[in-house]
Amino acid sequence: NEEEVIEVGINGKMNELQAAMGLAVLEHIEEERQKRAIIKHTYIENLKDIPGIKLMPDLPGVRSSYQYFAIRIDEEEFGRSRDYVYEELKKYNIFTRKYFHPLCSNFECYRHLPSADPKNLPIANKIGNGVLSMPFYGELTQEDVKRIAEIVRWINEH
Repeated sequence: NEEEVIEVGINGKMNELQAAMGLAVLEHIEEERQKRAIIKHTYIENLKDIPGIKLMPDLPGVRSSYQYFAIRIDEEEFGRSRDYVYEELKKYNIFTRKYFHPLCSNFECYRHLPSADPKNLPIANKIGNGVLSMPFYGELTQEDVKRIAEIVRWINEH
């Protein structure tokens, strides 16, 4: 499930049908990127002043793929945990993803390693417990994004 990794695996090897589908959608990538750029801007404008919501900055010289729109929730500043926000948004049929969760160091198969000790990874654990990937696809409307941001703001205020 999305919360539990029970053994080491791979994240790759698409089959022929997936490859054909990928080739078919290549001609639509730039259009999708442009739509997502607008959605990203709408998210930023509507989330930027909510205490405890940290937005990922654009880096000079980097061309975004616009694959994800992730925010970081600082629990102390926001007043609620990332997991609380995740569960509350589900009540409104807004499905997000706990990104970088669980950290690889927390997988059962790696926990025994000295390098996986949480004392060695305080920043990774803090960040990993706060990142939330928001709904982000070309057909998402600006009104939907504004509604999502309003709900996040409401969660922050209540």
